[in-house]
Amino acid sequence: MAPAAELTGRSVPQLLNAAYLVDDRRRDAFVRAVGELARDARPSAVEVTMSGPWIPYSFARPEEVECAAHQEAGA
Repeated sequence: MAPAAELTGRSVPQLLNAAYLVDDRRRDAFVRAVGELARDARPSAVEVTMSGPWIPYSFARPEEVECAAHQEAGA
């Protein structure tokens, strides 16, 4: 399966696949901004989609988590 399909379940080219850690207090503003981008992109071939919120540890790769745990333990 192509990397894009692994992430989204769709086999279409991706321009950007990004994750943003947004403070809960700013979530509504972030959702509005993404909505504006999606509306602005409608006339073009660009499709803007969003999912979440996701739990914060979904942003870390396993080796980063392991390294951080060793640093916290003073290893």
